Amino acid sequence: MDNVLEWRRHQRKQLISARETLSEDIHQQWSQAISNFLKKGFPKLQKMNIGIYWPFRSEYDPRSIALYFMQNGATLALPEVTGKDEPLCFREWLPATPLKKGAYGIPGL
Repeated sequence: MDNVLEWRRHQRKQLISARETLSEDIHQQWSQAISNFLKKGFPKLQKMNIGIYWPFRSEYDPRSIALYFMQNGATLALPEVTGKDEPLCFREWLPATPLKKGAYGIPGL
């Protein structure tokens, strides 16, 4: 099991590093492609509660598709860390909602 955990840590580090070396242009193209897929593939999300995240370390940026779904009836929620070893608690998020820096410097509620 230790070998699997070590392999996983190593793979994660390599994938994050590769993602962070992408140009901003490529990152935006990929984010737009993912957003287009979500828009076409999941039209029912427009009427649902959707948990989103704030992008960190060159992750896919879901903010544009989240706003699209919100404008079409969805309720958006961001995770809140309530304590160490506690489950995330999702709170409703609107564009005017103030954010604070959470764990690892990631903006959240």
